Amino acid sequence: MSDPRAPRRIPVLTYHSIDDTGSPVSVTARELRRQMRSLAAAGWRTVTLSELMSGHDEGRWPARTFLLTFDDGYRNLLEHALPVAAECSFHGTVFVSTERVGGVMTGPGQPSWTPAGPVLDWNGLKAVASAGWSVASHGCTHRALSGLGPADVSRELARSKATIEEKLGLAVTAFAYPYGAVTRTIERLAAAHYEAAFGTRLAYVTAASRATNFERIDAYYLQGLPVGRLDGTLARIYLGVRRAGRAVRALPHDGY
Repeated sequence: MSDPRAPRRIPVLTYHSIDDTGSPVSVTARELRRQMRSLAAAGWRTVTLSELMSGHDEGRWPARTFLLTFDDGYRNLLEHALPVAAECSFHGTVFVSTERVGGVMTGPGQPSWTPAGPVLDWNGLKAVASAGWSVASHGCTHRALSGLGPADVSRELARSKATIEEKLGLAVTAFAYPYGAVTRTIERLAAAHYEAAFGTRLAYVTAASRATNFERIDAYYLQGLPVGRLDGTLARIYLGVRRAGRAVRALPHDGY
């Protein structure tokens, strides 16, 4: 990574469920294949979590590299994501909530639009790990950590990591905040357990990014777009506009 011409930003792509529901955390299997094959055809390749961190330390990454992530661990990842990723020589990271493993993501406390598909069980996660993917933490319960006290946050962070390591026999070095709900205090707590933690701010990772709250690009916003040019100026402008739109929608409004 010593090439001074190497890019100083890297996209971290996020997927959740691969289905036809049209939910804000879903893409279809056809769209997933289109995006993965377009990236591969344009010469993109995936990096590992450790390579992402090394690039963060150096302030640059090899050209046309990205980190591929899936939140929640829906079972449709095995059917759709692993085969097309293998076809493209891509590998990824799946973030799982340990108390949801083998169950479903829907239920009390979850948004009404949450896809109802089943979540991978531990055997399924072993298959994911055997395919060369990383398995990382998304907490225990998938509750928004910002609504919990420090003791409960620490339990979610520590217990989920320990459970995955015990069940799979693999080191867990990364965490994804459910719903991207995080404060600086929570970031400090996460840093005690993980080398990297990921949020939901719609942007590229750069050397200025905090390792306790790395930015990500949700694939929902890339549907139908020429993802092979994700490193271009137009892509950065587009994501900036979408990011601003999300910020406006998050503002409180009179009468609501």
